[in-house]
Amino acid sequence: MTLPFQTPPSSADHKQHQQRINACRGYACVEELFSAFSTRSITQLEVLIDERVLSTDAEGIDRGTGKYRQWRNGSAPSDASADLAASRSGGRADVRKWRDLPLWILLSEPLPLSISQLHELMASLSLPVRSAVFLAPGPNAMGRYHRHPLSRDEMLDLADLGTLDAFIGLLALAREGELINDDQRHSVPSIFAFGIFAKILRSHPHLEVAWEKLYDSLVFAFWSRWYGEGISPGFKKQYIVTHRADLAIDESALCMIGGGRKITLAR
Repeated sequence: MTLPFQTPPSSADHKQHQQRINACRGYACVEELFSAFSTRSITQLEVLIDERVLSTDAEGIDRGTGKYRQWRNGSAPSDASADLAASRSGGRADVRKWRDLPLWILLSEPLPLSISQLHELMASLSLPVRSAVFLAPGPNAMGRYHRHPLSRDEMLDLADLGTLDAFIGLLALAREGELINDDQRHSVPSIFAFGIFAKILRSHPHLEVAWEKLYDSLVFAFWSRWYGEGISPGFKKQYIVTHRADLAIDESALCMIGGGRKITLAR
């Protein structure tokens, strides 16, 4: 039994959720190309990467082939497309990194991973995150990683790293809590992930470009569960909007929820 949703999702909800995840992935990949090729034009990307010759229609508009728009609509970049972008950019464009970001699979609902596969995902994260979530940052002689339950302060230390891998690590911990049906081990890392979400957006334009879609995906997968007897944190979008505005003024600003303050759950 998994932790219950506040509102049980329908099959249509699940389909829409996956479409949002795929769109976020596509936006992140296109943003990587924009950064690598110093342009904000979809059609110009086709010229620079695919060597397409510009052509206009009867209205005098070059609408392109739509290749990179399809990424934003949910199509996954192929290995060939990723390799071509890397070659044309002299190695600056790393589409594979954003296409294969562990975040996307953690957002999948239901989670298509077992506990052991989830631990393998955690083991792929950066050394500071591995050091936080495992007893040792590397595998033992048998090639296995050993997890240990993190205290609230240890989870806060992980959140304080403020990196994308730390954010992903917190979500992985929450998924682990879900798999073992442990309210606290799901709720606490979910709350701290919420607390640094705006900071992650600020430092990663690849995710910020479609942040509202990403927020909705996170709400669906993590931030819309009931704990105990009908208890749930109030993961309101306005808290993220406010935190983003506060960070623009003061980079040390904390989120109203999960920003290091005492955790409270609202009925």
